[in-house]
Amino acid sequence: MPEIKTNKLEHADIPDSSLFSLLKHFNLSQYYNQLLSLGLGDSNPLIQLLNIPNRRKFVNQLQLMPGHSNKFMRMLTKLEKMMPRDGTLTPHL
Repeated sequence: MPEIKTNKLEHADIPDSSLFSLLKHFNLSQYYNQLLSLGLGDSNPLIQLLNIPNRRKFVNQLQLMPGHSNKFMRMLTKLEKMMPRDGTLTPHL
């Protein structure tokens, strides 16, 4: 019987990463594995998110649940305000 893949994270699969923490803060953690499969998270995923050339197109391609696209865009906007391009993060989302 083939293994059924879901977007839900099992307790043992919960990573200790800045990307997961950011997604969790915005209640978007169910998209963590999807973002990993796209290559985000390998090294400095927050900078990778900010360097996406056309963010709206990228978010639309993720096929997020209704309402989550706007939430994802708000997350990117907040992240950009907190993190200059040099990668230093100022506290408090």
